[in-house]
Amino acid sequence: MDPLSIGLSLATQFAPSLIRRLAGDNNSDTAERIISIGRTLTGASTDEGIEAALVADPALAHQFRMQAAALDVELEKAYLADTQNARQRDLAFLAAGKRNWRADILAVIIVLGLVANGFALMFVEIPPTSMPLLNTLQGALIAGFMGIISFEFGSSRGSKEKTAMMGTRDG
Repeated sequence: MDPLSIGLSLATQFAPSLIRRLAGDNNSDTAERIISIGRTLTGASTDEGIEAALVADPALAHQFRMQAAALDVELEKAYLADTQNARQRDLAFLAAGKRNWRADILAVIIVLGLVANGFALMFVEIPPTSMPLLNTLQGALIAGFMGIISFEFGSSRGSKEKTAMMGTRDG
């Protein structure tokens, strides 16, 4: 099996919070890190051995979950730092008396595309063969819109709560 499949299998059974990380840009790196945690804890030489050892030993599975949660927090911190860097770049543009036109134009395109596609889905007679494409486009536009909202109004509250929760489990 490829690392992504093994990482997904381990995450599905033992660390569901990491599943979303396996759909992102660095999914193969994340999968390798999940497998590495499993190999280190279990001492297994094969990917299948990792899973078997975790299923057989609940204490080992708990340790895996804790280390996977720490990995999730680390990945979340990296994501938030990247977002913060982008926010700081925008503040630097504003301080210099400039605008980030690229971001503004992209946001306008996404919002207008979302509205136009929504109207098309509601009020235009569309051939049934084109509906899956428009529904997929609508989903992508909604995801883009949520990214805009998250960037502009997001917080690190979720990461703080996850870190606090990990601290209470260790004791």
